[in-house]
Amino acid sequence: MSDFGVAATEETTSSAVRSDRSGVFAVYAIYAAEGLSFAAVTSRAPEIQLAHGLSDDAINLLVACVPATAIAGGLLAARVAARFGPGPLLRCAQVLFHASVLAVGVVRGVPALVVTLVALALSVGALDAAMNAQAVAVQARAGRSVVNGFFAVWSAMGIAGSLWISLANGTGVSLSAGFAPPAALGLLVALATVRFRLPAEDGAAAPGLEEPACQAVPWRPLLVIGGVLACAYVAEGAVMGFAVKYVQGDLRGSAAVAPLAIAAFALTTVLGRSLADRAIGRWGVPRLVRAGALVTTAGLLAVAAAPGPAVAIGGFALAGLGLCSMAPSAYAAAGRHDPGGRGVAVARVGIFNYIGFVCGTAMVAAVHPLSGYRAGYAVAAVALVVVAALAGRLASGPLQRHRRLATS
Repeated sequence: MSDFGVAATEETTSSAVRSDRSGVFAVYAIYAAEGLSFAAVTSRAPEIQLAHGLSDDAINLLVACVPATAIAGGLLAARVAARFGPGPLLRCAQVLFHASVLAVGVVRGVPALVVTLVALALSVGALDAAMNAQAVAVQARAGRSVVNGFFAVWSAMGIAGSLWISLANGTGVSLSAGFAPPAALGLLVALATVRFRLPAEDGAAAPGLEEPACQAVPWRPLLVIGGVLACAYVAEGAVMGFAVKYVQGDLRGSAAVAPLAIAAFALTTVLGRSLADRAIGRWGVPRLVRAGALVTTAGLLAVAAAPGPAVAIGGFALAGLGLCSMAPSAYAAAGRHDPGGRGVAVARVGIFNYIGFVCGTAMVAAVHPLSGYRAGYAVAAVALVVVAALAGRLASGPLQRHRRLATS
């Protein structure tokens, strides 16, 4: 090969490496933006209730409908990804999601609020599916576990979003002004990442192959993986939905102490996800997930038996540490059942996230009138037995690059 040919090859390789790094950075930015905006909306539910004059039952119904509607968004995302690939889906979903966050703060009247929340729920289901497909593609290209790092960024920015809303509430910032910064940042990220070639786009099949793409993704193994994800989110739904009420009500913690339950859960989740990829490299996915199931079970049982706020907060911290790697590991396992690399499998498994969350909150809410929150957390701990039993189905094996579908 001539010197010119060698130089051209080196330049092409260097350009490809820069493109890969830019694409990975874009995925991190997308995770960060969604975590910030999503936490801002969920943390301001009481202010939304007050602004629209909603009863407790009405706001609880609207909050419950968000993950339920997101299931439809995930199913729709699977069809769109099969036809057009995860890249276009991601670009559209993130714009719609962040625009919906902004709209929640400015709409007037309950009907307009309902329409906006439906749009937000559909878009968050699609955005979760699309960005998780990108993270799985990065892991496939790297040949080692890296997906937990993306979730760590999402969780960390969720804490930042909650802190921002705490500041906004404390200083009397309006709904629109409170949602504007995270939504604007998200829209800027969406605009900035349009020009990047995202990791999953290199492995996606050619457009127009919706039926072959869907048929190539089997449902049966995804149901098992989805079962693991659903059980993990039963526990997370129980924590996120009722931890503050439990500590403040049943355990008589102060209004200042009760939110520490969620803070402890979130902080250990970030810490665990920051370390999980290294742990997987050393011990493997099944062993880590089984250990996490045991830790989560111990944490939830400590919560159920807690004599006071301190023990309960410690139990919630254990639960966050135990649950941290279950969702990333489930999505990574789903990606290995998607030969077209379009994110169809990841989108399908993602709906179990919302199913589990809804079931977890509904279960605790149903048990509470009969025997209090303690029994609800004890029942939630049982779901982790299923996770421990099925952890072997998440075994990674050798990570494979996505194969193109035949176009014939």
